[in-house]
Amino acid sequence: MPAAVVTIPGSSLPTALERRFEVTISPGKIVVDGVQHEVKDGIAYEQVLAWVKQAREHPHVLGTSAAEFVSLFQRLARNTDTIIVLLPHRNLIGTHAAATAARDAL
Repeated sequence: MPAAVVTIPGSSLPTALERRFEVTISPGKIVVDGVQHEVKDGIAYEQVLAWVKQAREHPHVLGTSAAEFVSLFQRLARNTDTIIVLLPHRNLIGTHAAATAARDAL
């Protein structure tokens, strides 16, 4: 069984690598002027950039929650016993803590 690879939206992982290794993009949201936008696999980076450029206030990212990671990990575990999660540094966003909490819950 090959390992499943997971990363977050906006990870800067080249699209060619995402496709080659069948990388799963975790759920995420960006809040622009008080409006939450889902950022997931299939949402073009250009769309996110357009939201950001039009923002009146500084947008912020809501990383993947522990509950979302649990659901994602459970789904992926049906087909593999190894899940590799590629995340930015833990001090940048809370996604690292959420992924760790999800791992510990499972």
